[in-house]
Order: sequence, then C-alpha cells, then structure tokens
Amino acid sequence: MVIIAVDDLLAQHLHVNTRARFKGQLGNAQNWSVRVTGDFMIVMNNQLALPVIVRHPQRFNDSRSFMAAFKRQFLALLELSPIPHAKISLIRNAQFATVSFERGVNTAAARYLQNYADLLNDHQGTIDWSKQPSNAELALQLAEETWKKDPVSGEKLPIMDFFEDYAMMNFHLPAHPDFNEHNRTYLYRSSSLNDIMNAVAVNQQFLTDYRRLLDRHGKSDQIIDRDVDVAADYCSFCEANGISPLDDLALPYYYLLHYDERQDENISDTALKGIATGLREFARFMRAQQLFSDDDFSQFN
Repeated sequence: MVIIAVDDLLAQHLHVNTRARFKGQLGNAQNWSVRVTGDFMIVMNNQLALPVIVRHPQRFNDSRSFMAAFKRQFLALLELSPIPHAKISLIRNAQFATVSFERGVNTAAARYLQNYADLLNDHQGTIDWSKQPSNAELALQLAEETWKKDPVSGEKLPIMDFFEDYAMMNFHLPAHPDFNEHNRTYLYRSSSLNDIMNAVAVNQQFLTDYRRLLDRHGKSDQIIDRDVDVAADYCSFCEANGISPLDDLALPYYYLLHYDERQDENISDTALKGIATGLREFARFMRAQQLFSDDDFSQFN
C-alpha cells in the first residue's frame, strides 16, 4: 500500500478522511508527504526525498484529481530521470497500486519539504526561472540540489543517486526462457556465501561457453579477447550487485551509464560504442543458449 501523508487543511480540501493508522511506518519508499507552498504542491517520497512538483494545487477539489495530476507529473519526472525506460512501468505500478491518505507529516520528511519550499520561493537562488522549467525539470533540479547521507557509506549523495539505486535494486526485468536441464546449471538465486561463490563459477561457465561459441564462428583471437573481456567485466558488475545476467535485463544501462566512474577514467564515445557492441554480442550468445528469448534480447539491447 502507498501512503500519502497530508495536513488537515489539505485533507479537507481533497475531501479525504485521514486517520493516524500508520504512525511509525512512513519511512519507506512506498510513502509520500505533501507540502503546499504558494502556487506549488510538493509531493515527496519519504525514504528517497524525491520531489514531484504539481502546480496550482487550488484547482484540485478531490483526491481523484490530485492523484491524476500526481501520477502525470511523477511519470514525467521518471522520463527525465537516469533510469531505463523499461523500468518506468514497474515503478509506476508499485507506487500507485493502492493509495491511502494519512494525517501528519513526520519530522524527517518535513525538513526536506521545507528545504524544497525554500528553494522554490527563492527567486534569486539556483533555479533559472527565465527558462520556464516544466514541473519535471523543476523537480529534477531540486533533487540535484539536495543531498542526503548514505546510511551505509556515510557519504553525502545527491537525491537522484538514491532514486537511481532504488530503481536499479528494487525493479528487475528478468529473462524468462523455458529452461532445459543444461540451462539450469547457470542459475543461482540465494545470497548465501556458498551461492555467492557459486555465482563466480556460474559466470565463468558463461564466459567459457561464450569463448567457444565465438571461436566456432571463426572470430579472430583479437575480437574474441575483446568480446570476452567486455562480457567478463559485465558479469563482474552483475556479481557486485548480487545478481546474475539473467536477473535484470536493464543492467546494461547502468553498466554503461557509470562506466567512467567504475574505471576511474574518461572513456571516449568511440570506446563506449565498442563496449556496447560487445554487450550485444554477449546478448546474442545468451539467446543462442536459449537463456534469452527474442523479447529478452530486445529488452537487453
């Protein structure tokens, strides 16, 4: 269930009955808080501090019109966000399955909402109002100007980094072929130490079979080494995220998006295109092994 926390005045305006049923449960990524400031309504994800901007809130006279505008602006923000478009429908369905309104905004959320309200009302600040930003562009700029402490690393990161990690780790587009017994040897699902070790063996089996296939197709040693190196680095990236290449067909997007950061070097567009070509060759191998269906292959690309 998605919970949207509103104050009493807004609850009356939207004609919703709110009861304090979920106190202490408003900190996860399924829950949002609302703040009205002037001509803006800020709908903020409590866990991620991601803002969605809706203008002229006075025009909403019931919860249905409010939700329609919120969904529209949230999807517009997702379109601009650094996440694969293939994941947008998954995130949308998770966020709007069942919605309940709750009275009262918690203290942690209120601090971020106040910061966003201050940024919106500061016409001499960081927002370039002369460009007449859309609601989605405005929300993205607010998110990029706001930093949050990572509870694991202790490092301060932009809000959009938290949202990108949330999208990557929580919404997967898995491959779904009809597995035969040979293909089952590739699978691992558990996060136990034994299976993490097995994940390395599984990916090594991928790479061994991949090299054999390229060799069988008469590729030169140079091309084989190049394509296998790309596949090996991609498999290592999957391992670092605790999943296999079969578990999320959108991972190539993140692999390429953050390639420079992982390698700690600036890579040319030509080199990046070569890596993308190598990934496509690896996807063709996965399809040849019946690990990817045609649809999986398209999603991967």
